[in-house]
Amino acid sequence: MKMDTYVFGCRSGIQKAIRRGHLDLAKVSFDALWKDKKQRSWLKWRVRTLVAEEAWQMMGELAELLSTKGVGEPEWRQFLYSLTLSVKSKDGAGLWHMADLVANGKRQDLQILEEVKVAAKWLHRAGDDPKSVADEILEELLAYREMSPYEQAAMVEYNKRLKMGGMVGDQYCCIPCMVLVAVRGIDLDTVKKGVAQGMKRWKGLCGDRKPQDVLLPWYIFDFHTRHGKMALRVFMKQKAEDFGFEKVADFKKFWFFMESGFVPAGLKNQVKIEDVPNATCIHALWYDEWISHALEDMGMSYEQAWKRWRESGVREELKSIIKWAVEKT
Repeated sequence: MKMDTYVFGCRSGIQKAIRRGHLDLAKVSFDALWKDKKQRSWLKWRVRTLVAEEAWQMMGELAELLSTKGVGEPEWRQFLYSLTLSVKSKDGAGLWHMADLVANGKRQDLQILEEVKVAAKWLHRAGDDPKSVADEILEELLAYREMSPYEQAAMVEYNKRLKMGGMVGDQYCCIPCMVLVAVRGIDLDTVKKGVAQGMKRWKGLCGDRKPQDVLLPWYIFDFHTRHGKMALRVFMKQKAEDFGFEKVADFKKFWFFMESGFVPAGLKNQVKIEDVPNATCIHALWYDEWISHALEDMGMSYEQAWKRWRESGVREELKSIIKWAVEKT
């Protein structure tokens, strides 16, 4: 594997490691990114989005890291390892999509839930420019209830990311994350419980050993990467019809939901819609709800999609094409 392929693979790898609780992948990805000053700067810029998308409750911990003078490689490594181990609450991304449905006149049954109602309100106000509501949403949500300094610091960091550039989706994701901080709240003890839960899972799988070097897995080269894009073109041209796919957009969603966005069940504290009023910051609901909704639009239940991904041969076919693309370039 060429060095630039490896380094840029690690950009994707760090997120997949966090998403899957894969501490070995986190180690090799962090090592590669940290030793290159340009990639290190990218990682520090990217980290707010990694938190927002994978475990929104960890923003208070990131705020503390960013506010501490003189932090270096050990502190950054420790934070990213903790983010990797922590249970995943991808409700920031999930709530964005579900609240967007409400904001556009769909799924009105969800309007009675406070976090959905507040998120839908701000997404509607944001329109096509999420940065336009950055200061307004911060001011109003900080006054939503009395917050601890820990929560306020998390709010400020989300506000900072909302104002930054990059993909507009990363900006949008910060809005529901801020809503979740305001409505559900975050506190240090609960956040620590989430990390401890993930640590227990890791030890159950790997014992007390330290993270070790591993080869980059094929699934990090998803359609956001150069090699994944190449594989997507080849698959759609040569194999898609064999597996019953006609639209590129449908296959991209299918690929993302089944593999790129996969979160192991042991890293989620899943709750039901009726439990949302009592959910804490380490509970999860909206991400899986969004996946189910999107798959239903494609004519599949989650169970049917999972079976199709694993048993039809499409996963192995895509894996083979990605490996070819990595070796070829």
